[in-house]
Amino acid sequence: AAAVVSGGQHLGLIVDDVQDVQDLEVLPAEREVLASTDGLLTGVGRLGEEVVLVIDIPELVRQTLP
Repeated sequence: AAAVVSGGQHLGLIVDDVQDVQDLEVLPAEREVLASTDGLLTGVGRLGEEVVLVIDIPELVRQTLP
């Protein structure tokens, strides 16, 4: 669960089920890539052969609330 307060509004996020939790080595991403995401993307990592984007959930909520 996570809670975010933005502009006086409270928003809670609840996860029903977690199926798999793994450690993720976050790779340094180029500054231009991270800067172009308006603070939403905080890193890029690899999980085996898959590329994983690390998203700042509180920032995502702040940018989507009216």
